Amino acid sequence: MRLLILSVLILTSCSGTPKNCELIGKWEAIAFYADKAVDVNNDGVFNKTLLKEYECTAVTFHFMSNGKVEQANKSKRSNCDLVKTTFDYLVDGDDILFTVNGMKQRQSFDITDCKLNVYGIKDRGITENGQQQILIHSVFKKK
Repeated sequence: MRLLILSVLILTSCSGTPKNCELIGKWEAIAFYADKAVDVNNDGVFNKTLLKEYECTAVTFHFMSNGKVEQANKSKRSNCDLVKTTFDYLVDGDDILFTVNGMKQRQSFDITDCKLNVYGIKDRGITENGQQQILIHSVFKKK
């Protein structure tokens, strides 16, 4: 049943070539947006476009048909080295439920114009008004 729901979502979300748009496969991050301006790198400049806040950032997701996803991250936190993590995912309607080290995280998603949009909440972020809950919109293109 879940496979049927995912198939319908994929077919209705991407006009044109559905094979190129399906969730299964590799996706590369092209943008991260926040609903409030944040200063992640502590330079005194607040941005809603988060890629401006990070050095050497690269994020990819490889969604596999067996319910596993491999996330590859490169960031200053890892000395710009590539770090790969594999965890479980489950599509539940318009949500993806990620399970990382036993912790579940639900994020909304859609595929529009063959771009994967993922929406999630970061518990706390430093904004111009102090620490607040931040809504993050991540955009990925098929690799």
